[in-house]
Amino acid sequence: MSCGSLITHVYVSTPGRDSIMVACVYHSCLVTIMGYKTRVDLLLLNMVYFDVILGMGWFSPYHTILGCHAKIVMLAMPGFPWLEWRGSLGHVPSKVVSFLKAQRMVEKGCLAYIAFVRDASVDTPTIESVPVVTEFPDVFPTD
Repeated sequence: MSCGSLITHVYVSTPGRDSIMVACVYHSCLVTIMGYKTRVDLLLLNMVYFDVILGMGWFSPYHTILGCHAKIVMLAMPGFPWLEWRGSLGHVPSKVVSFLKAQRMVEKGCLAYIAFVRDASVDTPTIESVPVVTEFPDVFPTD
């Protein structure tokens, strides 16, 4: 199957970047959802962590119902039994920002703070407990 060109380029917003330009489309690809076969035009995205992104142009003719909070997609086509797909509810968004994302945010003018956080309930390690340090006690004084 060959990749066709789009008449106009499409820009897709992403969580990690500002946007990705899409210029390639695979026409009339067979997509099977829970045994039901349908055709869709797939746009080639240069990114990871996504299997497929179906747009409103595909959802509309299949009378799709989206339950974003519950992570449910239902196809409610007249004359067919409803098809329901449930996503995993186990993923909890991380509150950790990657170094690359933080760097991009700072480059855009965001204010950044550096902090050193230590668990005060855990004892501070002694020099003797660090293997390399024990070989050089004169270099690492007790203070």
